[in-house]
Amino acid sequence: RWLTWLGLFAVVGAGLFRTMAPEQRVGPAGTMVAATVVLLVIDLGLQGLDLLDAPASAVFAVPPWQQALGSSYALTLGCMALALAAAWPAMRAPGGPRQKSWAIVALLLVGVSAMLSGHVGTAPPQWLTRPLVTLHVALAAAWFGCLIPLVRLLRADLAGQARVGPALARFSRWIAPAVALLVLSGIGLASRQLSGPPDLLQTAYGRVLLVKLILVACLLGLAAINRWRNTRPALAGEPDAKRRLVRVTRLELVLAIALLAVVSVWRLTPPP
Repeated sequence: RWLTWLGLFAVVGAGLFRTMAPEQRVGPAGTMVAATVVLLVIDLGLQGLDLLDAPASAVFAVPPWQQALGSSYALTLGCMALALAAAWPAMRAPGGPRQKSWAIVALLLVGVSAMLSGHVGTAPPQWLTRPLVTLHVALAAAWFGCLIPLVRLLRADLAGQARVGPALARFSRWIAPAVALLVLSGIGLASRQLSGPPDLLQTAYGRVLLVKLILVACLLGLAAINRWRNTRPALAGEPDAKRRLVRVTRLELVLAIALLAVVSVWRLTPPP
């Protein structure tokens, strides 16, 4: 599940970032999409094994797949596949409104996929939690997914092979309000899952959330350093600022990958 979300965020983020730098390639787009599709299939098979409490050897039998296809998680994986399909033209198009539309559709589908299964999207009241989880996951995909192509473009700029300025300026304009909404939606979801602050230490779900909150706080600190110390001089063309931006953004990326791993543990820890 961790790798599936990681692949999905990378593909959808690459499509979104290309709307900010349409002249730049996003890497091996076809390989990224194909690898994530393989992960979707593996994820579906593992879900069937999990539901039946079956051994790994049973993955070659029919019942686990039937069980998985009949679960709500199959809807999530199907929506993820649609998100990949929408991200493909966003990664390949030469720019313009159509490319932006595909990127937005892909982001929305990522958010909806998280809403279709799991305890967060089905917690009461669903009129509140379902939109919140859609918004939360879509914004996380937008933030985390853009970090990989941003690092690639910064390195290309330092090597004199590209110009990072226009894309970095566009990214810095929308990322601050997006992260603010991400934090607010996360607070709203946490308030529906916990009965009070003691649950953070007294329940398994709360302890996972606590680790997530620590990682988020570190991410916000790194993002603040980039925003208020590195971005403006980097836009002014200072090589040292660009190098600092690369280092800090790489750290952001490592923390984001770790955060997705922590969130995946919630599959085993229902909320109190």
